[in-house]
Amino acid sequence: MRQTITTNANISVSKKITKAKITKHDMLDLSFEEVVTITEIVDGVEKVKTLTGNYTREGKNIVHDDVKKAFNFLRSHLAILCDQVEAQNKTFYELDDNEDSLERYKVNSYSIGGSGEHEGVTLSGSRTGKTGILNLNTLFTKYEGGDNEETYDHSIELRGIINHCNEEALLYMMVKSLLMHRCHLILKQLTMI
Repeated sequence: MRQTITTNANISVSKKITKAKITKHDMLDLSFEEVVTITEIVDGVEKVKTLTGNYTREGKNIVHDDVKKAFNFLRSHLAILCDQVEAQNKTFYELDDNEDSLERYKVNSYSIGGSGEHEGVTLSGSRTGKTGILNLNTLFTKYEGGDNEETYDHSIELRGIINHCNEEALLYMMVKSLLMHRCHLILKQLTMI
């Protein structure tokens, strides 16, 4: 039997993407950290409880074009960080505007690691050439450098695009959950007829 309990607790849930991957079947696999914070006042004293968990969700629905477009914004960074020929002797912005050079590149996944000033990302993708497909993986690239550390010249742009990809990935996950819930309700209604 289900009971409803009335409480003065405030609950907040946040999700932080740690890895996103577009599969070869155009599905999106996600790894994320979920933090649930429960704040309530007990006997006049505020108490805060925090629950964290790491989760992986395999995509079962085809990704929206917005997710693919967000990943495409990472192609320039993949070419530069992997020191590819198309990126040599060009500024980031020249390369980013050159769709002919970038159409050969595809970013399949990214993985976020570290925290604070040590947070960064690793990109994985491929480059199509005359002899086939070359798999590319960047080194871990920090968004900010510490003392005496060299940083990637376009780390601000990279961080912004990763944030955009994370937003699109979270939207995909939310919509996927809503669609599954809606399908479950429709099936339930159909079995009642």
